[in-house]
Amino acid sequence: MRATTWIALALFSRSSALVGPPRARHPPNLTRPRGATRPVHDTTVNCPTRGRTSGVARAVAGAFETGADVAGESYRTYDHDGWTSAYRHKPGCAPAVVLLHPVGLGLSSWYWTKVAAALPNEVYMPDLIGCGRSQQWNPQERGLFLPLDYSRQVEALWRQEIGKPCVVAVQGGLAPVGVLLASRSSDKWDGARAIAGLALASPPTWDDIAGGLDRAEVARNLQFLTSPPGLFFFDLLRSEFFIRFFSNAFLF
Repeated sequence: MRATTWIALALFSRSSALVGPPRARHPPNLTRPRGATRPVHDTTVNCPTRGRTSGVARAVAGAFETGADVAGESYRTYDHDGWTSAYRHKPGCAPAVVLLHPVGLGLSSWYWTKVAAALPNEVYMPDLIGCGRSQQWNPQERGLFLPLDYSRQVEALWRQEIGKPCVVAVQGGLAPVGVLLASRSSDKWDGARAIAGLALASPPTWDDIAGGLDRAEVARNLQFLTSPPGLFFFDLLRSEFFIRFFSNAFLF
């Protein structure tokens, strides 16, 4: 069972909120020392100065399809902190662009496929934990600190696959994840070095981010979503029919 709605409930905490039971401790999977070169494929070239898409990427013509792929892209996986994480990769020119999808019913990296198809850049589109083809997440079995653990998931993708300055674009309520990626510094991560640019599309207000959600409200929502009626509506709203209708009516 996917937990994308549960994930959304915790994104606007005053600090990183633990959703679910305490996390099990896992050894780090792979850490690249600072200054090390990228050990895997390098599919970027310099962007052409002529003929590229202007300013705002044009939407690709054609009907919206849930899970549609971009021509030339591939789906890959990597391991991070005990999670199997999936991402889409499309070759292209530098700088590489990382597109972070919003969190909601049925949403994953497919959200950005029209944008990715219009960009000449190399593109990475991760499926956040609990979304798309990444490992499913049940908060009653293992907890996550959100939005920090989403940031750590993308940091691991950068260390293992990207390995060079990139531009990050984030939609909606995932804005705190983008801000963490660009500003966080630790023994494994240097956001100032890794992130060359940050774009926040329709971010929430500062009051929403700073104020967070009431803990009692989060608990009530989680209780409902794990009840038989909540599970029924959860599966209904994440059906392909509803996602197509909602996306065409309000997103694209």
